[in-house]
Amino acid sequence: MAKGWNRANGKPIKPSFLIEVMCEELVEPPFSNYPDEIRNLFAAMEAAIGRTWPDPAGLGPPVSDQMTRDLIEVARHALRGAQTRATIARRAEESGRQGEALGLWREILGPYFPLT
Repeated sequence: MAKGWNRANGKPIKPSFLIEVMCEELVEPPFSNYPDEIRNLFAAMEAAIGRTWPDPAGLGPPVSDQMTRDLIEVARHALRGAQTRATIARRAEESGRQGEALGLWREILGPYFPLT
């Protein structure tokens, strides 16, 4: 779903494979619930987006080579916004406003996120 977020938000992280590389390191157990985990992932990605992320196969240049300083700032801003919206979606869910929460998650994660 993080790649769906990237696609739905103008691809602030390039290449999208960078998201997979980052998740390999940033996502680790124990896991709580989906809304909290995706919000935590956005926060971890925001904190780590400026790092150099090597090619996991060790065959090419760093996967993060396309991320210029300007793109890093754009990505940080987008990730911060995603965290904020995820918090609002989580609060809607906790207060029983399921339809609103699902709509917010679709806005955040893109059109492939189900509304049911």
